[in-house]
Amino acid sequence: MNEIKNMNLNDVDPITLSNALFVQKKMVEEKIDQMSKVEEAINNTARELKKHNDIN
Repeated sequence: MNEIKNMNLNDVDPITLSNALFVQKKMVEEKIDQMSKVEEAINNTARELKKHNDIN
């Protein structure tokens, strides 16, 4: 993402900038998806631990 931050709109042609933004957006979407899965795993684990502790 640093590549986008360092780009100056006057220094880069619109197609290159558009392509770079598209790639960056895809990377962010993938990271969000990964983090959502991590959050779900944490919630599932916490729920199972709570169920186990409630039984004992």
